Amino acid sequence: MVPFPFRDQTDAKVRPALVVSGRAYNAGGDVIVAALTTHPPRLPSDYPLAGWKQARLVAPSTVRIQLATLAASRVLHRPGRVPPTDLHAIDTRLRQALAL
Repeated sequence: MVPFPFRDQTDAKVRPALVVSGRAYNAGGDVIVAALTTHPPRLPSDYPLAGWKQARLVAPSTVRIQLATLAASRVLHRPGRVPPTDLHAIDTRLRQALAL
């Protein structure tokens, strides 16, 4: 759970998010997060989490490649972890969205 900024960055809403940055990056005090939503996928880059229960989310969720960088201290709650199979699919979508 993080205060995820709106696209125009005028405000933020506390919502679930997935940390997509690695430990080496996070050691600098920031994290890069992707938005989570309970809405079904609507964009090619959206990914429906198969392991949403394993991640201890309260409802089926979709990872939306809407990214934000936040101070790690702004992370309010860490419910669980996304399974490796989901992480692989999310990695693929991140690479596509960022043209890596």
